[in-house]
Amino acid sequence: MLQKTEHRGPDAHGLYIDGEIWRSRELSDLESSEMANVCLGHSRLSIVGGEDAIQPFRSCDVSLSLVHNGEIYNYQELGGLLGKNHTIADEDNDSEILLHLIEEIYDGDLLRAVQSVVKMLNGMYSFAVTDGDEVVIARDPIGIKPIYYVEEDGSLYFCSEKKGLYDVEGEIRRIPPGKILSANKEGISMQQGVRIERPQIDITDPDEAVTSYKDALTDTVERMLRGLSVDKVGMIFSGGVDSVLIAKLISDFGWNLRCYCVGKKGSED
Repeated sequence: MLQKTEHRGPDAHGLYIDGEIWRSRELSDLESSEMANVCLGHSRLSIVGGEDAIQPFRSCDVSLSLVHNGEIYNYQELGGLLGKNHTIADEDNDSEILLHLIEEIYDGDLLRAVQSVVKMLNGMYSFAVTDGDEVVIARDPIGIKPIYYVEEDGSLYFCSEKKGLYDVEGEIRRIPPGKILSANKEGISMQQGVRIERPQIDITDPDEAVTSYKDALTDTVERMLRGLSVDKVGMIFSGGVDSVLIAKLISDFGWNLRCYCVGKKGSED
């Protein structure tokens, strides 16, 4: 499966196999013919972080292991909720903070712990965590990060791309936005994670509406930028109203911004 999706993260690879974690720069080093009850795999695209950023991550008490695709924007605030008993290799790693937050709540019921944690998250994500007996997979409520799965003969296979599941017999399905998939010895079930509720809006004054929109957009952009440990920020720039507003806000926050446009010769777009 990792061979089919290696292009998503060619810099390093990791496997969790029934309690053991293996990491390597070369995917071929992780090849194994052994059967496993629970296996998690991850391929890394290196942007920030060193060897400590290679997934899967393991909790302090080694009871939990996690793989994560996405970005948690409020990870710094969430890190402040952790007790002093946690040893964190990189406090700027949102994936590691996510695992320790689940560990903080986990009392033997992994599904309940994940259901509690996802309600705290502000970001785009799909992640899988296991305690060795159960695997719980969660997807963000907007559905920005995809995750697909196949059930076959009582086993569950899942991947961030459909092509990773082409060799598995069975119908390829997707985990819906905001849902959680749980797999254990009792079976496989879909559970509710985060449901986005649309608030009632009673604004009738145009000036108040513009002010509220500005505050919401500014706060959203600031949250996405908070905690980034890079020198430059890039964005896809169409030149339309949306991208112009976002580019202006990023610049106002003091970031070194680079805009990218993609076009084709002769195209009107």
